Amino acid sequence: LKCSQLRSYRVTHALVFEGFRACDERLVDRATPPENVSMPRVLHMFRTLDSPPKAPAVNGVRLRNYERPADIERWLELRRRCFARERLGVESWAAADFHRAVLEQPWWNPARLWFAERKGLLRTSGAPAGSVILADRATENGTVPVVHWLMVAPSFRGRGIGRLLLTALETTCWENGCREIRLETYAEWTAAVGLYKAQGYELVDDES
Repeated sequence: LKCSQLRSYRVTHALVFEGFRACDERLVDRATPPENVSMPRVLHMFRTLDSPPKAPAVNGVRLRNYERPADIERWLELRRRCFARERLGVESWAAADFHRAVLEQPWWNPARLWFAERKGLLRTSGAPAGSVILADRATENGTVPVVHWLMVAPSFRGRGIGRLLLTALETTCWENGCREIRLETYAEWTAAVGLYKAQGYELVDDES
């Protein structure tokens, strides 16, 4: 997880944060859009860490990392719940898709995936309350950490779980010497953009 060990990776999947979804080219219907129908504009955002992140207090919720193959189905179930009403036509995923997009990536490590769960809930029962993955993105100067697949189940939104997950990811970046983090979201999701800005994320210069 050292910053100097980050590998090249291009993010092509979705982000979900506190009920506000962000997505990129993989989630957009690949068919040619009808005339006069504009595609949603993806915003690229970043945060520069200038001090150790402080996690918010969320009662009744614990965080843990990926532990076993059974976690794949739990992650997929959370994804299905989060995107059940997604109008952009999110592709259905199976375990093989998770392996390809996550487990087979050069940056993968179990410590890069977090689950938020209710305290007292057996780890083998039901979908988690939320999840996030720390990926890498290639840049001209190497690679930077990227917020990847940040999701919070509909019934758990509004409780600070998304911010808790995001802070866990940021803390890992800080502890490993990484000071810049990036993410993507849709411009039309103004509440999501506001949340990210409140967390310290800014639009890249050419999108401000």
